Amino acid sequence: MVKLQNKRFLFFVLLISSFNLQAQKNPDNSFLWRLDPASGNKVYLVGTFPMDNTDLIDIPKTIQRAFDNVELIVFDRSPLDLNAEYQRLFVEKGFYPADEMTSEHLDANLYQQLEKRLEELKSPLGHMPRMKPWLITISLLNLETEETGYARMGLKEYYFNQATEEEKEIVLLDKVLSEQSLLSDLSEEAQIEYLQHCLKNSKNNIRQNSNLFEAWRKGNFIRFCTLVEKQQQKSPLAIQEIQTKIQESLPIDQLVEIINSEKSAIIFVDATRLVGKNGLLDKLEAEGVEISEL
Repeated sequence: MVKLQNKRFLFFVLLISSFNLQAQKNPDNSFLWRLDPASGNKVYLVGTFPMDNTDLIDIPKTIQRAFDNVELIVFDRSPLDLNAEYQRLFVEKGFYPADEMTSEHLDANLYQQLEKRLEELKSPLGHMPRMKPWLITISLLNLETEETGYARMGLKEYYFNQATEEEKEIVLLDKVLSEQSLLSDLSEEAQIEYLQHCLKNSKNNIRQNSNLFEAWRKGNFIRFCTLVEKQQQKSPLAIQEIQTKIQESLPIDQLVEIINSEKSAIIFVDATRLVGKNGLLDKLEAEGVEISEL
Protein backbone atom coordinates (compact mmCIF):
# COMPACT_ATOMS: atom_id res chain seq x y z
CA MET A 1 0.00 0.00 0.00
CA VAL A 2 1.34 3.41 -0.92
CA LYS A 3 0.40 6.50 1.03
CA LEU A 4 -1.01 9.25 -1.17
CA GLN A 5 -0.07 12.85 -0.47
CA ASN A 6 -2.96 15.00 0.73
CA LYS A 7 -3.53 17.52 -2.00
CA ARG A 8 -6.39 19.85 -2.87
CA PHE A 9 -7.53 19.05 -6.35
CA LEU A 10 -10.88 20.64 -7.06
CA PHE A 11 -11.62 19.33 -10.51
CA PHE A 12 -13.57 16.18 -11.00
CA VAL A 13 -16.20 15.57 -13.62
CA LEU A 14 -17.13 12.09 -14.58
CA LEU A 15 -15.79 11.58 -18.09
CA ILE A 16 -18.11 10.11 -20.68
CA SER A 17 -16.94 8.71 -24.00
CA SER A 18 -18.05 6.52 -26.88
CA PHE A 19 -17.83 2.72 -26.69
CA ASN A 20 -16.44 -0.15 -28.73
CA LEU A 21 -15.87 -3.70 -27.49
CA GLN A 22 -12.13 -4.31 -27.81
CA ALA A 23 -11.74 -7.70 -26.17
CA GLN A 24 -9.10 -8.69 -28.70
CA LYS A 25 -6.90 -5.94 -27.30
CA ASN A 26 -7.69 -6.82 -23.69
CA PRO A 27 -7.91 -10.61 -23.30
CA ASP A 28 -7.15 -10.37 -19.58
CA ASN A 29 -9.20 -7.21 -18.88
CA SER A 30 -6.33 -4.92 -17.90
CA PHE A 31 -5.66 -1.18 -17.97
CA LEU A 32 -1.96 -1.56 -18.80
CA TRP A 33 -0.79 -2.07 -22.38
CA ARG A 34 2.60 -2.49 -24.01
CA LEU A 35 3.16 -0.56 -27.22
CA ASP A 36 5.72 -2.23 -29.45
CA PRO A 37 7.63 0.28 -31.60
CA ALA A 38 9.96 -0.76 -34.40
CA SER A 39 12.91 0.49 -32.31
CA GLY A 40 12.30 -2.24 -29.74
CA ASN A 41 12.03 0.29 -26.90
CA LYS A 42 9.86 -0.39 -23.88
CA VAL A 43 6.76 1.80 -24.13
CA TYR A 44 3.70 1.38 -21.91
CA LEU A 45 0.22 2.87 -21.85
CA VAL A 46 -1.82 3.15 -18.63
CA GLY A 47 -5.53 3.95 -18.46
CA THR A 48 -6.15 5.92 -15.26
CA PHE A 49 -9.25 6.81 -13.26
CA PRO A 50 -9.42 10.15 -11.42
CA MET A 51 -10.30 8.94 -7.93
CA ASP A 52 -9.72 6.28 -5.31
CA ASN A 53 -11.79 5.16 -2.36
CA THR A 54 -9.35 5.79 0.50
CA ASP A 55 -6.19 7.72 1.33
CA LEU A 56 -4.30 4.57 0.38
CA ILE A 57 -4.08 3.03 -3.05
CA ASP A 58 -2.84 -0.34 -4.22
CA ILE A 59 -0.28 0.29 -6.95
CA PRO A 60 -0.21 -2.67 -9.37
CA LYS A 61 3.30 -4.11 -9.41
CA THR A 62 3.35 -4.25 -13.20
CA ILE A 63 2.69 -0.51 -13.44
CA GLN A 64 5.27 0.32 -10.77
CA ARG A 65 7.92 -1.80 -12.52
CA ALA A 66 7.14 -0.12 -15.83
CA PHE A 67 7.40 3.32 -14.21
CA ASP A 68 10.70 2.46 -12.52
CA ASN A 69 12.32 1.19 -15.72
CA VAL A 70 11.50 3.90 -18.26
CA GLU A 71 13.03 7.27 -19.04
CA LEU A 72 10.02 9.38 -20.10
CA ILE A 73 6.86 9.86 -18.03
CA VAL A 74 4.09 11.13 -20.31
CA PHE A 75 0.79 12.70 -19.22
CA ASP A 76 -2.16 13.94 -21.26
CA ARG A 77 -2.52 16.89 -18.87
CA SER A 78 -0.61 18.06 -15.82
CA PRO A 79 -2.73 17.87 -12.63
CA LEU A 80 -1.14 21.14 -11.55
CA ASP A 81 -2.12 22.82 -14.83
CA LEU A 82 -5.67 21.53 -14.55
CA ASN A 83 -5.97 22.90 -11.04
CA ALA A 84 -4.58 26.28 -12.11
CA GLU A 85 -6.98 26.32 -15.05
CA TYR A 86 -9.88 25.56 -12.72
CA GLN A 87 -8.94 28.46 -10.47
CA ARG A 88 -8.78 30.80 -13.46
CA LEU A 89 -12.12 29.63 -14.86
CA PHE A 90 -13.64 29.87 -11.38
CA VAL A 91 -12.76 33.57 -11.19
CA GLU A 92 -13.24 34.58 -14.83
CA LYS A 93 -16.27 32.54 -15.92
CA GLY A 94 -17.82 31.04 -12.81
CA PHE A 95 -20.21 33.76 -11.65
CA TYR A 96 -22.91 36.11 -12.79
CA PRO A 97 -22.41 39.86 -12.21
CA ALA A 98 -22.88 41.13 -8.66
CA ASP A 99 -26.42 42.32 -9.38
CA GLU A 100 -27.57 38.95 -10.84
CA MET A 101 -28.53 35.86 -8.86
CA THR A 102 -28.47 32.25 -10.07
CA SER A 103 -32.15 31.96 -9.15
CA GLU A 104 -32.97 34.55 -11.82
CA HIS A 105 -31.52 32.30 -14.53
CA LEU A 106 -32.99 28.97 -13.45
CA ASP A 107 -36.57 27.74 -13.48
CA ALA A 108 -38.01 28.06 -9.96
CA ASN A 109 -38.69 24.33 -9.74
CA LEU A 110 -35.15 23.47 -10.85
CA TYR A 111 -33.68 25.88 -8.31
CA GLN A 112 -35.76 24.35 -5.53
CA GLN A 113 -34.60 20.87 -6.52
CA LEU A 114 -31.01 22.10 -6.46
CA GLU A 115 -31.37 23.61 -3.00
CA LYS A 116 -32.95 20.41 -1.69
CA ARG A 117 -30.21 18.19 -3.13
CA LEU A 118 -27.46 20.41 -1.74
CA GLU A 119 -29.07 20.22 1.69
CA GLU A 120 -29.11 16.42 1.40
CA LEU A 121 -25.40 16.51 0.56
CA LYS A 122 -24.79 18.78 3.56
CA SER A 123 -23.28 21.51 1.43
CA PRO A 124 -23.28 25.19 2.41
CA LEU A 125 -24.42 27.51 -0.35
CA GLY A 126 -21.21 29.54 -0.27
CA HIS A 127 -20.92 31.39 -3.57
CA MET A 128 -23.79 29.41 -5.05
CA PRO A 129 -26.28 32.31 -5.23
CA ARG A 130 -24.27 33.78 -8.16
CA MET A 131 -22.67 30.63 -9.60
CA LYS A 132 -23.21 29.86 -13.25
CA PRO A 133 -24.76 26.47 -14.06
CA TRP A 134 -21.55 24.85 -15.39
CA LEU A 135 -19.75 25.53 -12.10
CA ILE A 136 -22.71 24.39 -10.03
CA THR A 137 -22.67 21.11 -11.97
CA ILE A 138 -18.96 20.54 -11.27
CA SER A 139 -19.58 21.33 -7.59
CA LEU A 140 -22.50 18.89 -7.50
CA LEU A 141 -20.39 16.13 -9.05
CA ASN A 142 -17.61 16.82 -6.54
CA LEU A 143 -20.07 16.53 -3.67
CA GLU A 144 -21.34 13.23 -5.05
CA THR A 145 -17.77 11.93 -5.15
CA GLU A 146 -17.24 12.95 -1.53
CA GLU A 147 -20.55 11.33 -0.57
CA THR A 148 -19.20 7.93 -1.67
CA GLY A 149 -16.09 8.39 0.48
CA TYR A 150 -13.77 8.59 -2.52
CA ALA A 151 -10.65 10.71 -2.62
CA ARG A 152 -10.13 12.61 -5.84
CA MET A 153 -6.57 11.51 -6.48
CA GLY A 154 -5.75 8.54 -8.64
CA LEU A 155 -2.77 6.93 -10.34
CA LYS A 156 -2.11 9.90 -12.60
CA GLU A 157 -1.75 12.33 -9.69
CA TYR A 158 0.28 9.84 -7.68
CA TYR A 159 2.76 9.19 -10.49
CA PHE A 160 2.98 12.85 -11.45
CA ASN A 161 4.06 13.56 -7.87
CA GLN A 162 6.46 10.62 -7.85
CA ALA A 163 8.01 11.59 -11.20
CA THR A 164 8.49 15.14 -9.93
CA GLU A 165 10.08 13.96 -6.69
CA GLU A 166 12.41 11.58 -8.52
CA GLU A 167 13.25 14.25 -11.12
CA LYS A 168 12.26 11.99 -13.98
CA GLU A 169 11.76 13.53 -17.41
CA ILE A 170 8.09 14.53 -17.70
CA VAL A 171 6.45 15.11 -21.09
CA LEU A 172 3.01 16.74 -21.42
CA LEU A 173 0.95 16.19 -24.55
CA ASP A 174 0.22 19.27 -26.62
CA LYS A 175 -3.13 21.09 -26.52
CA VAL A 176 -5.30 18.37 -24.99
CA LEU A 177 -8.63 20.01 -24.20
CA SER A 178 -10.17 19.86 -20.73
CA GLU A 179 -13.81 19.23 -19.93
CA GLN A 180 -13.98 22.05 -17.40
CA SER A 181 -12.87 24.59 -20.00
CA LEU A 182 -15.32 23.34 -22.62
CA LEU A 183 -18.15 23.31 -20.07
CA SER A 184 -17.46 26.93 -19.19
CA ASP A 185 -17.78 27.88 -22.88
CA LEU A 186 -21.22 26.31 -23.33
CA SER A 187 -24.24 28.51 -23.91
CA GLU A 188 -26.32 29.20 -20.82
CA GLU A 189 -29.08 27.02 -22.24
CA ALA A 190 -26.70 24.06 -22.64
CA GLN A 191 -25.24 24.64 -19.16
CA ILE A 192 -28.71 24.56 -17.62
CA GLU A 193 -29.61 21.41 -19.56
CA TYR A 194 -26.52 19.63 -18.22
CA LEU A 195 -27.21 20.82 -14.67
CA GLN A 196 -30.78 19.57 -14.94
CA HIS A 197 -29.54 16.21 -16.26
CA CYS A 198 -26.99 15.78 -13.46
CA LEU A 199 -29.44 16.89 -10.79
CA LYS A 200 -32.08 14.47 -12.03
CA ASN A 201 -29.56 11.61 -11.90
CA SER A 202 -27.67 12.80 -8.83
CA LYS A 203 -28.43 9.87 -6.54
CA ASN A 204 -27.81 7.39 -9.35
CA ASN A 205 -24.52 9.13 -10.14
CA ILE A 206 -23.13 8.07 -6.77
CA ARG A 207 -23.84 4.43 -7.52
CA GLN A 208 -22.56 4.75 -11.09
CA ASN A 209 -19.34 6.38 -9.89
CA SER A 210 -18.82 3.45 -7.53
CA ASN A 211 -19.46 0.93 -10.30
CA LEU A 212 -17.05 2.66 -12.66
CA PHE A 213 -14.34 2.77 -10.03
CA GLU A 214 -14.80 -0.90 -9.13
CA ALA A 215 -14.60 -1.94 -12.80
CA TRP A 216 -11.40 0.07 -13.18
CA ARG A 217 -9.90 -1.16 -9.89
CA LYS A 218 -10.54 -4.79 -10.84
CA GLY A 219 -9.08 -4.28 -14.31
CA ASN A 220 -12.37 -5.13 -16.01
CA PHE A 221 -12.01 -3.09 -19.19
CA ILE A 222 -15.08 -4.53 -20.90
CA ARG A 223 -17.30 -3.80 -17.89
CA PHE A 224 -15.82 -0.31 -17.70
CA CYS A 225 -16.61 0.29 -21.37
CA THR A 226 -20.18 -0.91 -20.93
CA LEU A 227 -20.77 1.49 -18.06
CA VAL A 228 -19.23 4.37 -19.99
CA GLU A 229 -21.49 3.67 -22.96
CA LYS A 230 -24.58 3.85 -20.76
CA GLN A 231 -23.43 7.19 -19.37
CA GLN A 232 -22.78 8.52 -22.86
CA GLN A 233 -26.20 7.50 -24.16
CA LYS A 234 -27.96 9.43 -21.39
CA SER A 235 -25.91 12.61 -21.73
CA PRO A 236 -27.16 15.77 -23.43
CA LEU A 237 -25.92 16.22 -26.99
CA ALA A 238 -23.70 19.15 -25.99
CA ILE A 239 -21.85 16.93 -23.50
CA GLN A 240 -21.40 14.17 -26.07
CA GLU A 241 -19.90 16.76 -28.40
CA ILE A 242 -17.51 17.87 -25.65
CA GLN A 243 -16.26 14.32 -25.22
CA THR A 244 -15.71 14.00 -28.97
CA LYS A 245 -13.69 17.23 -28.98
CA ILE A 246 -11.50 15.97 -26.15
CA GLN A 247 -10.93 12.65 -27.93
CA GLU A 248 -9.99 14.46 -31.12
CA SER A 249 -7.59 16.79 -29.30
CA LEU A 250 -5.24 13.96 -28.30
CA PRO A 251 -2.11 14.58 -30.42
CA ILE A 252 -1.63 11.25 -32.20
CA ASP A 253 1.41 12.47 -34.16
CA GLN A 254 3.17 13.48 -30.95
CA LEU A 255 2.34 10.18 -29.31
CA VAL A 256 3.63 8.18 -32.27
CA GLU A 257 6.82 10.24 -32.20
CA ILE A 258 7.27 9.47 -28.48
CA ILE A 259 6.55 5.78 -29.05
CA ASN A 260 9.10 5.57 -31.87
CA SER A 261 11.78 7.63 -30.12
CA GLU A 262 14.95 6.14 -28.68
CA LYS A 263 13.73 6.61 -25.11
CA SER A 264 11.58 4.19 -23.15
CA ALA A 265 8.33 5.68 -21.86
CA ILE A 266 5.14 5.18 -19.89
CA ILE A 267 2.06 7.14 -20.98
CA PHE A 268 -0.75 7.99 -18.55
CA VAL A 269 -4.15 8.92 -20.00
CA ASP A 270 -7.71 8.82 -18.68
CA ALA A 271 -9.12 5.34 -19.24
CA THR A 272 -12.18 6.72 -21.00
CA ARG A 273 -9.91 8.05 -23.75
CA LEU A 274 -8.93 4.48 -24.68
CA VAL A 275 -12.34 3.19 -25.73
CA GLY A 276 -14.60 3.74 -28.71
CA LYS A 277 -14.11 4.32 -32.40
CA ASN A 278 -12.33 7.58 -31.64
CA GLY A 279 -10.40 6.04 -28.77
CA LEU A 280 -6.65 6.13 -28.43
CA LEU A 281 -6.17 2.38 -28.81
CA ASP A 282 -7.86 2.31 -32.20
CA LYS A 283 -6.04 5.44 -33.37
CA LEU A 284 -2.62 4.11 -32.40
CA GLU A 285 -3.35 0.80 -34.06
CA ALA A 286 -4.35 2.67 -37.23
CA GLU A 287 -0.89 4.30 -37.14
CA GLY A 288 0.74 0.87 -37.20
CA VAL A 289 1.52 0.65 -33.47
CA GLU A 290 1.36 -2.92 -32.17
CA ILE A 291 -0.62 -3.12 -28.93
CA SER A 292 -0.58 -5.94 -26.40
CA GLU A 293 -2.21 -6.17 -22.98
CA LEU A 294 -0.13 -6.88 -19.88
